[in-house]
Amino acid sequence: MKRLLPILLALGCTGLEAPRLPPTVDVSGVFRSGRGPVDLRDVELSALYLVPREVREGRPYTIHVEDRNLALVDFVGVLAKDGALYVNDVLHERLPPVYQYDKISPRQIRFSSKQGSFVGPQQLFVPDPNVLAALDTGYEIEVRVNDVADRFVFRPLYDAALYRPYDRAGNTGPAGRAGVSGKDGPDGSNGSDGSDGEDGSDGGDGTDGEDGSDGSSGDIGKNGRRGAPGGVGDPGPELLLTFRPIYSKFYPDEELVFLHVEARYRHARQSKPYKVENHRYVFHAGDKFRITTRGGDGGQGGAGGNGGAGGDGGSGGDGGDGGDGGDGASSTSGPGGNGGNGGDGGDGGDGGNGSVGGRGAPGGRGGDGGDGGAITARFFGNDAFTRRVRASIQLVSAAGVGGSGGRGGSGGRAGYRGNGGDKGEGGDGGQGGSGTPRGQNGRDGNNGFDGADGEIGSAGRAAPPGQPGANGRRSRTAW
Repeated sequence: MKRLLPILLALGCTGLEAPRLPPTVDVSGVFRSGRGPVDLRDVELSALYLVPREVREGRPYTIHVEDRNLALVDFVGVLAKDGALYVNDVLHERLPPVYQYDKISPRQIRFSSKQGSFVGPQQLFVPDPNVLAALDTGYEIEVRVNDVADRFVFRPLYDAALYRPYDRAGNTGPAGRAGVSGKDGPDGSNGSDGSDGEDGSDGGDGTDGEDGSDGSSGDIGKNGRRGAPGGVGDPGPELLLTFRPIYSKFYPDEELVFLHVEARYRHARQSKPYKVENHRYVFHAGDKFRITTRGGDGGQGGAGGNGGAGGDGGSGGDGGDGGDGGDGASSTSGPGGNGGNGGDGGDGGDGGNGSVGGRGAPGGRGGDGGDGGAITARFFGNDAFTRRVRASIQLVSAAGVGGSGGRGGSGGRAGYRGNGGDKGEGGDGGQGGSGTPRGQNGRDGNNGFDGADGEIGSAGRAAPPGQPGANGRRSRTAW
């Protein structure tokens, strides 16, 4: 506290001034209503100025034929005859409208090129796919606003590393259809119930109940059907290559390589091509480049059908109840009659056996892969040119892969066993008649026995998967 006291006294004696800040910027005009790009349709212009964009580092003003969606301009400015200057430096960007305020409207800046096109609202450049379009002219870009225009030229690039390797394949064979599943076997019918015993006549025995019928066994489930084989892959396209020297004013001291590829596509087991493709390249002699034709892969085999479920065993019928014994006759002057015995209950029927499930079907065989296409290379030029090209170009004829076999069908479910029928109840004995002496009561009937349950069926056998298809073969490559 003793150390702080002199500091506090000194501060109390010193006048504190407000810090000097820069004046605030008025930004209200940026957000006022109606603010937007400048409309130059009625403005007379005297000149247009361009600043092209550096497309790639190290080689800034160059374009390759396989480039896409390039932003080519960093700045467009026009000078009006009254001395006013108007600009736009956000032509190729997706930005909020505020970035276009007081700048030339993008709709009034027109781009054109004989070696490509400008696409989308951002006016991005897509080169002409014909590599010869810019060979002698380069990529000429013209920018126009009203009646004033300017142009610049981008140099064509021919580095083979910037091309995608030429790689084409035949169609893959279609997949095989799945086999149809077997239908479930129907359930066995239930056994019929035993009939009840008849009531005993006066003084007679009751009738025994009938036994229940046995339940029927279930039907066997149907087998599944084999899956269809997969389709064969198409052969790779047949390639005819033509190499020749070519020259460009943009590379005045160099002999470039021109390559024309003609590809003929055929379906399996057909000789006539259904499509012919042409592609052209220009690159430096000695650049590495790969050309591949591959057969289509075989289609996958169809899945085998599943076996149908085994039928369930029917339930056994219930045993009938025994009839009641009749009552004995009564007497007032002699002995009473004896009551009849009750009938025995019927036995329950046995349950039916469950059936065997259907067998699953094997999966379909996979389709064979297509053969790689043949390649023939022709040369126009001296021996030194031919040797340089052959040393740097790789030709590949690749075989298609055989399709995998289809999944084997699963076996059908085992049928459930039928339940045994319930036993029948014995009948009641008849009452003895009154008299002297009184008659004997009849004996109650015996209960029947419950029927036995049926046996469970067995499941169907599962099938193995289909065999895989064979791989295709490579074809010749000839220089």
